[in-house]
Amino acid sequence: FGVLEKSFVIRLYPHIKVALSLYERSRRQRIENRAYARAIDQLAFGVIILNERGHVVSVNETATALLESSGLLDVSGGRLQATGAENRERIDPILKAALLGRAPREPLKLTGKHPDQPLYILLKPIHNVEGAHAGTMGVALFLSSGKLERSVAIDACASLYGLSRAEVALLTEMVDGASTLSASQNLGISEHTARAQLRSIFLKTGTHRQADLFRLVLTSLAIIA
Repeated sequence: FGVLEKSFVIRLYPHIKVALSLYERSRRQRIENRAYARAIDQLAFGVIILNERGHVVSVNETATALLESSGLLDVSGGRLQATGAENRERIDPILKAALLGRAPREPLKLTGKHPDQPLYILLKPIHNVEGAHAGTMGVALFLSSGKLERSVAIDACASLYGLSRAEVALLTEMVDGASTLSASQNLGISEHTARAQLRSIFLKTGTHRQADLFRLVLTSLAIIA
C-alpha cells in the first residue's frame, strides 16, 4: 500500500473493528438462541412464551402436544386463549396481571370434558432488569398434565443412561406408583427379575434408593439431554 491507501485503511480501521465486533456478538447470540430453543423443546413440560403485549413468541414441542391433547388452550391470531367460557373467565385476568408482573404462585388447574385429565399451568413474569427500562418483558407459562411429563422424562433418562426396554418398562411402572411386586405382575415377570432390573437401573444411573432414582428422572438434566 502507498501512503494514500494506508491513510484510508487507518481511517477505516475503527469502523471495521466495530463491524466485526457486532458480527461476532450476533453470531454468539444465534448460537445461544438455537441452544436454548433445542433445550426448551426437549423439556418434559410445556413452555409457552408471551411478549409484553401478550403475543405468543414461542411454543415448545411438549406444549404443542398438550394443547392438542387437552383442547383446553389454543393459539389463535398469535394469542393464547382458553377454550370454554368458564376457563376463559379464569385465565384472562390472570394473564393480564402476569403481564404487569403479578402472577399466582400456585399452578392453575384447567379442566374440560375429561375432569380426570386436567391441565396445570404455572405463570412466571419475565422481568427486564437491565438499563433504564426495567419492567415486565413478557410471561412464561409452564404446562403439565402429569403423566406426559413423566413419560418424556423417562424416555430422556433411558437415552442418557442406556436403559434397556425392559428397564424402561419397569421404571415407568414404578414412577407411576407401583411397587416392585405389582410392577413385576403387571409386566409378567418374576419379582426376582424385577429386583435384578432395578439394581441394574441403580447402577447405570448412579443412584441407590428409589426416591433418588425418581428425583433423577423427574428433575435432573436428563430431561434436556
